[in-house]
Amino acid sequence: MNEPGDRIANLEAAEAKTAERLLTLERDAGVLKASGATKADIAEAKTEILVKVVETESKLRTEILQAESKLRTEILQAEGKLRTEVVRAEGKLSNEIVQAEAKLSVQIDGVANRLRVEVAEAKSSLLMWVVTAIFLAQLLPTLLKQLGVG
Repeated sequence: MNEPGDRIANLEAAEAKTAERLLTLERDAGVLKASGATKADIAEAKTEILVKVVETESKLRTEILQAESKLRTEILQAEGKLRTEVVRAEGKLSNEIVQAEAKLSVQIDGVANRLRVEVAEAKSSLLMWVVTAIFLAQLLPTLLKQLGVG
């Protein structure tokens, strides 16, 4: 599988090779001109050069379009994977939040129940103390008088 970076490097190498070949063709055209080549020979060489340039340019454009298309496809695939991962992570976090809320609810209910029990016990204890205090307040003076202390 060609990576986009490799494809771009190959395209750049092809462009450098094409430029080198064009320079060679131009040099050859100059030699033809200097050696007394006819106008027809020069026109033919010029046509060959133009055809090669157009062919090379067409190949380069095609390869560039293919590389762009491949990159777009890879970007879309990566984006799809990323979105899937985000949705999965959101679902997982949502489940964890629901579980944490349930645990907290159970703990809060347990604390509330313990608090109700302790308040009820405190009420009973306080009521017992008050009843005992009133009973003693009523009974103690009479008892002290009978004992002759007071």
